[in-house]
Amino acid sequence: MKKTLLVYVNSLARLRFLLVVSFLIGLGLCGAYLLFSTLGGSQETGAKAVALGVIDMDGTATAADLQDYLTDELDMELVAGDYDQLQTELIEKRISGIVEIPAGFEAALLAGRDDTPLLVTYTDDYANSAFTNAYLEQYTGSLQLLAAAADGDLEVYGELLDSAREQTPEVSVAARDEGAAERSNIWNGIIWVFAMFAIVVIILAQGMSNLLFDDRKAGTFRRVQASDVRPWQYIAGVCLAGFTVSLAMVVPVIAFLAAQGLGAEYHLGVIALLSLMEVLFVVGLALLCGLFLASRNTITAAVIASSTILNMIGGAWFPLEYAPQFMQTLAHFTPQYWFVQPIYIMAEGGSVNWPLNTLVLALFATLCFLLSGIRFATRSSQR
Repeated sequence: MKKTLLVYVNSLARLRFLLVVSFLIGLGLCGAYLLFSTLGGSQETGAKAVALGVIDMDGTATAADLQDYLTDELDMELVAGDYDQLQTELIEKRISGIVEIPAGFEAALLAGRDDTPLLVTYTDDYANSAFTNAYLEQYTGSLQLLAAAADGDLEVYGELLDSAREQTPEVSVAARDEGAAERSNIWNGIIWVFAMFAIVVIILAQGMSNLLFDDRKAGTFRRVQASDVRPWQYIAGVCLAGFTVSLAMVVPVIAFLAAQGLGAEYHLGVIALLSLMEVLFVVGLALLCGLFLASRNTITAAVIASSTILNMIGGAWFPLEYAPQFMQTLAHFTPQYWFVQPIYIMAEGGSVNWPLNTLVLALFATLCFLLSGIRFATRSSQR
């Protein structure tokens, strides 16, 4: 134990610059959480009213009722003007569409004809056009029923139209759940911070790989094996130093989030445990690179490739739901998937089998340590 501690202290002293950098990155991630958890609150959260241009060429009670329906019931914003003006507004996307009420629209309804329909023009606002068409068709259908009931009598039709308007049930709008918006913002910050942590922590592990590489080239391995220091004591001391450097990044973040009151509600304990397992894997990967690779340039390339490719496939760069199916399947073979994906699931309110995720991350780390142990025990590791 004493010899392991000596190796640990010596290795940590050699990694002191990385230790400071790791801590500063951790503080930077705390600041990034504050930024990304408040971005949602700075945006307009209310739904913007759909703007429609209206050209009334009928001038009847039905045309007026249609416009009242669009504004009062559907909460749309109506823009009046001639066709050329509204066409310009539509092209410049200041309105979603143009509704033309043709002359004779009401008369055609009373006569039971469908040869004078509403004319609606859109550009590419597919979402608003879909539900606007649906509402207009529903409204026109109700007018046809009223016209049929009036049997072509304009006065009776007008009375039925007024009565239908009065009997329209009042729509009550529930207040927006401010708490849900706040929770969503907090989860956005958490996801961003730990996805960035997964990317950066691997790059930071290059320092430990370089330390091992330098010891290989300087003959430290041969002196360790010739001395009374056992190989596992040397490896344990170096790994503990690398583990400490990585913890210097994640501990400030976890402590900061805990100080913000994000405890059980945001599964901070589970996230902390997953982070520790991710750090353990990163230490194993750094050990593997330091013992196997033949040059500093190769180590740098391997570390950057690991940080880039593993995190991209594993879902740290973007949610895997946006990735093709083959990439979603391939992600299961990366440790980053088992680290990042549970955070996405918890953010969406789902339940996570965190013992399984922890176990898989531990297995990835164990594989790296086993391969490194075999390599260190061979004669080639002394070269």
